[in-house]
Amino acid sequence: MLQRDDKQRESAVGQLSILDVMDIQHGQEHFWTTFVEDCKNGCAGFRLHRERFGKRALVGQTIFWDATGGFVFGTFDGEDVPIEVVEAAIAEAREKIKTK
Repeated sequence: MLQRDDKQRESAVGQLSILDVMDIQHGQEHFWTTFVEDCKNGCAGFRLHRERFGKRALVGQTIFWDATGGFVFGTFDGEDVPIEVVEAAIAEAREKIKTK
């Protein structure tokens, strides 16, 4: 069952010193996000992390690209991510990344 618990975590990025990020327990897996920003390449978003059986991995990201004016979600290395977690990650990015 999907459980959401937003917590305040510090971001390593300039403008956002404290940011509520996604924190979800889904069965035996724990998912959370961290904010990322790349001003040089014109993008910002959230990286999706997972802990499963004591191992942590970066599994995906939701990014907003200034050049295209849209969001993109992708996983790394073909990782399987429950659709409920993907939907929550996309909703978080749309809610928290201010676009013009």
